[in-house]
Formats: sequence, C-alpha cells, structure tokens
Amino acid sequence: MKKQIAIVQPSLCLGGVEKVLVNLLRSFDYSKYDIDLYITDRNGFFTDKLPPQVRLFDSSSESSEKKILLNDLKSFKIFDALKSVYYRILLELSNNDRKKHLYSYSKWVDLLSDKEYDSVISFHGCTYVNNLITLFRLKGKQKIAWVHGDTPDLCDDDIYSRFDKVFCVSKGAEDLFLKKCPSCIGKTHVVYNIIDTADIKKKSEEQADDFDYFSFSIVSVGRISSEKGFSLVPEIAKRLNDDGYSYKWYIVGDGLEKDVIAYECCEKNLSNVIFLGAKKNPYPYMANCNIYVQPSFTEGFCTTTNEAK
Repeated sequence: MKKQIAIVQPSLCLGGVEKVLVNLLRSFDYSKYDIDLYITDRNGFFTDKLPPQVRLFDSSSESSEKKILLNDLKSFKIFDALKSVYYRILLELSNNDRKKHLYSYSKWVDLLSDKEYDSVISFHGCTYVNNLITLFRLKGKQKIAWVHGDTPDLCDDDIYSRFDKVFCVSKGAEDLFLKKCPSCIGKTHVVYNIIDTADIKKKSEEQADDFDYFSFSIVSVGRISSEKGFSLVPEIAKRLNDDGYSYKWYIVGDGLEKDVIAYECCEKNLSNVIFLGAKKNPYPYMANCNIYVQPSFTEGFCTTTNEAK
C-alpha cells in the first residue's frame, strides 16, 4: 500500500521555500507515495515544475467556504450553515481578537477532504493559516509542521504543541523555535533542504543577456522584503562608490520593498545597482559573478547561498 501524504502550502510563487518544496517533490519515489498538494493560489513560477504524479487541490478559504455553505443549505443543515456564517462574521469584524476568531473558525468549518492521510504537512510552517488548515481541515494520522526560519509571534506554542512532529531546516532554526515553543521539546527534527546540484550546474551554463560578463560584479538573489536585508544595499553601494570601486551589483528578485530600495538607489545616483526582477533561472548570475552577497538579517537555512556555493 502506498503512503498517503498531504502537503499544505500557500502558493508556488518564486521563493526559497517554494523551490525547496519542488525539489522535495521531485525526490519522492511515487511507487511508494501518493502526494496531494493543497495550495491557495494555483498561479506561480513553480506550478509547471511539479512532478506529474502530484495532485493539486485548492485550499483557499473563500472557494471552500462557499461550497460548504451551499452544500449545508442544500442538505437543510441550517444550524451548520448559520454556525459557519456566524464565525465568518466574527472573523471579519475582529481586530485585536482576529487570531482567536480565526482559530475558532478553522475548527468549526468542514474538512477540505474526507480522505485520511498517513501524514499531513504544513510545509510553510511559519504561516498561521497554513498551520490551521493542516491541523483542523485535513484528516491525518500524524500532523507535521516544517519550519524554514524564525517563527513570528502569531504562531504560538499552543498551535505548535498540537503537531506530532516539527521539522526545522537547520540546528539554528531549531534552537530559535524551541525558545518560543518549549512544549515541542522532543518533537523537533533537523531536516536539511535538498539542493539539486546537477540541475543548478546545468542551468548555470545558460546565457544571461542582461548581465555584463566583463565588469566586476556582485550578485544578490532573494525576495526583497524586510528580513532579507536588501535595505542595506543603497548605503553599502554608496560607500563602495565613494571609495572608488568599479563594479555592478545585480539584485535578482522581487518583493514589497523593491520600489522603495530602487528609489533610494536612484536618489543616491547608484546607477551601477541593477534590479533585474524575479528570474526563473538565477544560476547564470551566481555562476559568473565575482562576489555573491546575501544581506539577510535572518535565515533558517539559506537556500541561495548553498546554491551559489
């Protein structure tokens, strides 16, 4: 009998966690495992990279709630329908108690599937909603959270204590996690990310048309958000320029802080800091730069630095 595995993940957009998930899914022996992947957003860079054996399901709250409500009304389950509406209204109206109502709501709404899995995995285990879907909306003999970095305060000890196992991507990530969630001592396991070396080397041989192969180059790859430290780039670049260094600094990635940081670079006349946006294949830039820089303030297990190595 094949093992039945469900994995819950917000999306397959371009990012380190998503790339790690695709590498993991490629490593399964599908003669031994059936994999169902529940995501809230079917759009993303990596959707077409999934192995064909992986079954994709929608875990978005909106579509499943409407379906559940309509089914309850058709089946004359008036109490269940009113209950779902009541908790949804509480959730929408709540501010300070939003976390509490989201927790309550997730326990009241029906299951996404009647199937019972051997394991249900919250792959983005630092995401509160992801964890609630895993714990309360899918049936499984064991529930697993996969922690890829420092956990936000929203994901508290009470939630993680309900998981059977917690996978952490490094010893450092495990230590940080256990400081916040001491009830999980004895449940954690360090599981390092899979790096597909052969695929990286092959893709690194492609030509990058927007890269200057003849200039001294710095490359940074990642999501341009607060924890990734790209806000440091304008000041560092300005100091390098003032000290007379000649170079080009390529930023490969996208994110909420991109426009702000790009504007600051423009204000400082840093025309040699070049924002390339998200790239499906960042490896030619990594392979051909003189220096690879990851400016992150925090990382669980930095996928990009290991890919660069």
